[in-house]
Amino acid sequence: MEVTTKIGAFVAGILIVQCWRSLPGLPELLIALLIIIICWLGKHWRMMFFVIGMIWVSVIASVRIAEQLPVHLEGQDISVSGVISGLPQVDGRRIRFDFSVINNTDGNIELPERLRLSWYNTHEEIKPGQQWRFTVRLKRPRGFSNPGGFDYERWLFSQNIGATGYIRKNPAPQLLSESSGMFNYTNWRQRIGRYLDKQLGDSEFLGVIKALSIGDRQKISQTQWQMFRNTGTVHLVAISGLHIGLVSGLVFFLVWRLLARLEIKYLSPSSVAALCAITAATGYAALAGFAIPTQRALIMLMVAMICVLRQRHNWALNVLALALLVVVIIDPLAVLSAGFWLSFLAVFIIMFILTGRLHKSGYWLSMLKVHCLISIGLAPLLLFFFQQFSLIAPVANFVAVPIISLWVVPMLLLSLIISLVAPESAGLLLEGALTGLELMTWLLAQLTEIDNASLVLPAPSVWAVLMASIACLILFMPRGLPGRWLGMVLLMPALFMSTDRPAAGQIKMTLLDVGQGLAAVIQTSEHVLVYDTGSRFSARFDMGESVVLPFLRSQAVEQVDMLLISHSDNDHLGGAEALLRLSAVNDILTSVPVDIKPAQARLCQAGQTWTWDQVVFTVLSPSKQRHFSENDNSCVLRIETRAGAVLLTGDIEQAAEDRLVKTYGTKINAEIMIAPHHGSNTSSSLGFLRAVQPEMILIPAGYRNRFGFPDQRVLERYRTVGAEWLTVGELGAVSVEGIGDGWLFDSYRARQGRYWNQR
Repeated sequence: MEVTTKIGAFVAGILIVQCWRSLPGLPELLIALLIIIICWLGKHWRMMFFVIGMIWVSVIASVRIAEQLPVHLEGQDISVSGVISGLPQVDGRRIRFDFSVINNTDGNIELPERLRLSWYNTHEEIKPGQQWRFTVRLKRPRGFSNPGGFDYERWLFSQNIGATGYIRKNPAPQLLSESSGMFNYTNWRQRIGRYLDKQLGDSEFLGVIKALSIGDRQKISQTQWQMFRNTGTVHLVAISGLHIGLVSGLVFFLVWRLLARLEIKYLSPSSVAALCAITAATGYAALAGFAIPTQRALIMLMVAMICVLRQRHNWALNVLALALLVVVIIDPLAVLSAGFWLSFLAVFIIMFILTGRLHKSGYWLSMLKVHCLISIGLAPLLLFFFQQFSLIAPVANFVAVPIISLWVVPMLLLSLIISLVAPESAGLLLEGALTGLELMTWLLAQLTEIDNASLVLPAPSVWAVLMASIACLILFMPRGLPGRWLGMVLLMPALFMSTDRPAAGQIKMTLLDVGQGLAAVIQTSEHVLVYDTGSRFSARFDMGESVVLPFLRSQAVEQVDMLLISHSDNDHLGGAEALLRLSAVNDILTSVPVDIKPAQARLCQAGQTWTWDQVVFTVLSPSKQRHFSENDNSCVLRIETRAGAVLLTGDIEQAAEDRLVKTYGTKINAEIMIAPHHGSNTSSSLGFLRAVQPEMILIPAGYRNRFGFPDQRVLERYRTVGAEWLTVGELGAVSVEGIGDGWLFDSYRARQGRYWNQR
């Protein structure tokens, strides 16, 4: 137990640094070293290991930040050569891949060792291990910054990707070598992927089969992802602890039984079996590209097997703690990953509920109990990271885990091995694996028909998650322990998080960070309006599902009272389909009803008005006399509150602005305005600005967007009328809330920023 608590203190030190907005400098590190010496002299071991953890992660993080792309190189054309690593991802007209830099043409330029590049509209066959020379245009790691959304910058930082960018057409990319001699396991992954493409063709399970064999989840459909999320079985299509443990456990058991039967005296069955298990697990991890989850699982397995080799009978919790220590020493920034916490916590829960119990249940009852308690124990973390968890997960996993673990994965891996010598037999085994997937999918589909199968709640605070985790430990204690009811009390803060709603007559408007696009959410005390939904980039990625919906979940919004789509441009309409598919929307208003499918939408027209909770909403444009430009036909919405007015303008340009001024005069005045057309010089005419008289202008322009918005001439006009402005691409999501007779402004990046995304 003493070793475990010291390791826990070390990990706690690493974790506390992840809450900081900046890393310690040299003076702070010297003070920390002094504290370590004092603790060592006084034998305060836990405090000493806590500070060591802080220093360790601070040094690693500082080095990683220093290796990122320098700011002055953003947007410049740079010639670079290197090796394609990992499996390239095909997404619409784009191929995206990681690129390991070897050198660049200018020796004075220091580039990150690892880049994430996109190559648009190419017919080249991209293979892992190829050496290329590209001319690239890069930017520092950057992602959308929104409440409830995925922190892409944190993910890039944890993956040690120092810059992202795209490949320039001129000068033409040059293939230097087909193979670098590196990443041979990645070439095998690609060969297996092509073999599966040939064997399975257009099978709906091709994506799942690839995910289970080579860790490539690109072709899993959105419908399948939604089913896995709703049933809490997403982990089954990721090569991680479950599958690594399955393969190694099966190999260990078979080798151990074989050697035990042969009775070879000079060989220890358990030692040989442990070595074979490590070898098999390493091979399977290589098929998955040594992804971070497989690395963690492999380290945990190796620690356990080393104990077997040394014939040490360690307490299971000590083995888990040693595995945790090895992981965070190798990569202390692994703590930034949700999978890190979910995987270690799941193993801990299994150990906790299966050891030291006097009463033993039957096998199947024990397995159902394990799945139920794992689902309960992981619920606080799932709420914290994803704002939802599945209520039917215990039953779904009870059904799906045996099918995947004992049927699909063994037959799939065996078929891949046999395909090298007997392709026909391999095909039969592959068909058997498909049959298992069909059965599992049918069973999961029946479960998803249950009403309220998933619970969606606002993300709890860190303290609420800690209390809920302690509550679960108390509840999982053996029956008869006094005070177990206290666990239910400690669970309450995580399950009943409240979100502040505006007072009557006031609104809270959040302009979301959706890159070069527009999406805003307006909340009154009892109603919600979504104005535009950002872009749709491909069949797999759009802003409705990736940004708008997570934000609504973070605000505990169960239904949208009105969806207002200003016009038909993709950067305003693109996310609507996903939002309509995944959430309840009561009413739709738009200038392009024919483009809203399959829902029924109403045409927005000047003069439409309604009142919610003492807040008045009025459509000012378009009128019955339509403009030639679709931008000028954008729905313009004015919101009147106790604190003042807000004007949402879509993509209107000068023609629509002139008509608004001519029709309404100064009646279109508003203290807060969303910049027309993202700050384009074709909009925000001086006459329009003088009629609106805005005090604050919110600009929905993406970071380093290719149009150069907001235009400097527009900003000069803002200065002329005395208006201030905030740009979402720089600040992340910007919220505006009416307080009394004034407004309170807040930016998500400023409020929630951490050391890895400070500029």
